[in-house]
Amino acid sequence: MEINMAKILFVIFFFLVSNNLVQSVYGETLVPCYFIFGDSLVDNGNNNDRNTVAKANYPPYGIDYPTGPTGRFTNGRNVADTIAELLGFSDHIPPFVTASGNATLNGVNYGSGGAGILDETGKQLVALLGLFQIGCVPAAIKRNITGTSCTETTNDAAQIFNTKLKSLIDVLNKDLIGAKFIYVDTYGITASDPASVTGSPRTDFAYFDALHPTEAAAAIVAKRAFTAQSPSDAYPMDIQHLAQT
Repeated sequence: MEINMAKILFVIFFFLVSNNLVQSVYGETLVPCYFIFGDSLVDNGNNNDRNTVAKANYPPYGIDYPTGPTGRFTNGRNVADTIAELLGFSDHIPPFVTASGNATLNGVNYGSGGAGILDETGKQLVALLGLFQIGCVPAAIKRNITGTSCTETTNDAAQIFNTKLKSLIDVLNKDLIGAKFIYVDTYGITASDPASVTGSPRTDFAYFDALHPTEAAAAIVAKRAFTAQSPSDAYPMDIQHLAQT
């Protein structure tokens, strides 16, 4: 099967989508291919067979995912999964370590892997998602001298990074002919305590463990990135409009 890749959309947090309308089980998708790049926030099983302690293919991870633990560092779906659903895909994108044959036609999740994309594959559309309040993750709060509040020096560093990242958008759009860049602001997501596996509903918490968001929090990030709720959420447009350009 050959796909005409007229456009390619990179979402750096970390997704790559090639933009051409095709049909899925649920109807028309915004893009035919969706390739994901990132760390444990979007990993869906690439670390399962690696010689590393950074694995999530055991309970309580996956407690709310239909098939149980998969390698996702959360209780259910991660940001990449929700983005796939918003784009119209009927299935979540498979991890690189298990994807092969026709399973790769809709995309691959490279997680901690990575891959090169040639310029010849089409127009490049890039969405850069900024850092969230990394000083408010439970691990950072625990290291704070108070043990109860965010580490503001870490948050300040994240804001400096985000400001400089956003300032690059106009420069990149001007200098890189044939490419289009946007910036998505995820800093304002409210931090919370780690979710209790057997206690309060996990929909009430922002974090499932000391570093990773719950499915509910990940869905908020994905939906804000896909469809901006305010002008400050994305510059100069959100992922949905970027995919349609």
